[in-house]
Amino acid sequence: MLKEKERGLPHFIEILRENPRGLTIEEISKLLPLNRNATSKYLNRMLISGQVEMKTFGPAKVFFISKRVPISDLLNLCSDLIIVLDQKLFVRYVNDRLLDLFLLHRSDLIVHQIDQTDFSAWLSPVLRQKISDGENGEESALEETIIIHGRSFHFFAKCVPVVFEDGERGVSVILREDTVSDGPFQTGRRSVHG
Repeated sequence: MLKEKERGLPHFIEILRENPRGLTIEEISKLLPLNRNATSKYLNRMLISGQVEMKTFGPAKVFFISKRVPISDLLNLCSDLIIVLDQKLFVRYVNDRLLDLFLLHRSDLIVHQIDQTDFSAWLSPVLRQKISDGENGEESALEETIIIHGRSFHFFAKCVPVVFEDGERGVSVILREDTVSDGPFQTGRRSVHG
């Protein structure tokens, strides 16, 4: 039932954007064609996903639109190479640093399953397994040496479970370039040619 009504979520954002001082559950439910319980469920879900913020004033809970940096902007500020996959291992986000180093285009990766992309040629079996483990909620790290267009790169690779705004699980793969041969994440090493 909640899934069918999710189309109404943009209305919550619009209403909160028009009321920067915030609104209570009752005030929002009056502005939408929803009862208080349904409004509360939506707001709690949006609170968990980070779309809204809440402050308590006495017995009243006041909701505000969240002031967040878009994930794509945040990823591009990072010097690490980052790729974010959903629970079916489709690429949801990738930062410019990764695209530049591997000479890939965003369209080569976004909305494609990782195993169906050119990037998969650089994934060792160990790293590929760690990605699957991350999708299942297990954080892991390892060292990887990858040959990229004839040049050797040493990375500390970390696979971190994530949750998207819609509640779906996924995994972030973070590659930190490092020239030091022994590091804190040493669990495996492999050279891959691409």
